[in-house]
Amino acid sequence: MIPNKNNNAIKEGQIWFGDIPDHWILKKIKFQLIRNTGGVWGDDFDDNGKIVLRSTEQNVDGGWNIIEPAKRDITLKEYEATKLLKGDLLITKSSGSSLHIGKTSIVDDKVEQMGCSYSNFMQRIRFDNRNNEPKFFFYLFNSFVGRQQFDYYSNTTTGLANLSSGIIGNVNFGLPPLPEQQTIAAFLDYKTEQIDKLIEKKEQLLKLLEEKRIALITQAVTKGIDTDVKMKPSGIAWLGDIPEHWVVKRLKRVSALFGRIGFRGYSTEDIVDEMEGAITLSPSNMVDGKLDLTKCTYLSWDKYNESPEIQIKDGDILLVKTGSTIGKIAFVHIVEYPMTINPQIAVFKKINCVKKYLYYYLISSVVLDQFRLSNTGSTIPTMTQETIGNYAIPLPLEAEQKLIVAYIEAETKKIEKLFDQITLAIIRLKEYRTSLITAAVTGKIDVRDFKPPREE
Repeated sequence: MIPNKNNNAIKEGQIWFGDIPDHWILKKIKFQLIRNTGGVWGDDFDDNGKIVLRSTEQNVDGGWNIIEPAKRDITLKEYEATKLLKGDLLITKSSGSSLHIGKTSIVDDKVEQMGCSYSNFMQRIRFDNRNNEPKFFFYLFNSFVGRQQFDYYSNTTTGLANLSSGIIGNVNFGLPPLPEQQTIAAFLDYKTEQIDKLIEKKEQLLKLLEEKRIALITQAVTKGIDTDVKMKPSGIAWLGDIPEHWVVKRLKRVSALFGRIGFRGYSTEDIVDEMEGAITLSPSNMVDGKLDLTKCTYLSWDKYNESPEIQIKDGDILLVKTGSTIGKIAFVHIVEYPMTINPQIAVFKKINCVKKYLYYYLISSVVLDQFRLSNTGSTIPTMTQETIGNYAIPLPLEAEQKLIVAYIEAETKKIEKLFDQITLAIIRLKEYRTSLITAAVTGKIDVRDFKPPREE
């Protein structure tokens, strides 16, 4: 740590980063800039138009995710005024989430060569590069102290958190000399790349664990858990062989599938305030096979009582049959407050096999593949309830169904424990990444002697 003998950094607005090294100076962002400008709206989407980057193209850590960027019809004057150059910083200045307000990305060679502009929900700042290293400020803005200032000084209107050019320009920071800025940026480039590689490896492990979990479930509900059992053809091409003593039935023979009937749909007039009606479940309430009631929409009691067949009970199984998350499944364990479903969801009821066995079968890879193949929508993925009801399900006797469920839950519990450990490790690495960035850009660690290792 570099000591601050004069303790001269504790001034109004400097509590964010505390003491700074003696040779650093206190500055406001605006004194280092040659640009601090908003973006363009653009009229209509145009395949021949200019790429207008949005905050959705920014990753939380400041990287880019430019897969299907918006192209808009903008004038030459608008484009020239908002064309992005290498070293520009783009800051999300309007967002419904505090997690995104102040999110900052730096324009690299690739983005510049794409000839991108940017939307009016973002602010571009361009530095006077004679005395400033943009990458240093990129890390500063994505540090804890940078994001904290953006969040603190933003104002909220109509549900959106907002930053202005004035707020951004008045952010305070400690400024080291240019050579030290460059060294700090190089140090953080090197260290964050190491951390990001570790995170990427652990995220790959999570994917492998999820694949292992689904493979285990699929094997158990289609082949059983007795490796010595005799097999027979199921008569279903995508199902293959099944144990000799199992039978194949249609889903409609072991359960009833209900959806919201068209004439019993609802409009915004039927939506009521919290706790003044029943919860109407949407796909966003289905997370990792369970219900997540963090954010709910409520439907009037009249509309709820109009459709008793889709009132949710303990042990029901939910299926998304329409939309981008088609095929998503959730098991309803306990209903503590009246609930129904929106038109995107169907619910399995009157289940006359072991309910958890049906749930595990529905999340197996063989059924997921059928969900994908059953898409009848041209633009919006859709499955019909009749099609779903005709899916085949291989069934052992009830006692064996229970044994298979117990086996799946015991084995997946081991996988979930590993999953949680790796997830926690990723969280810790991300926290360390942020802490390291914050320490470097506020002068709490001295990296002036850092030299990147030579590539072998």
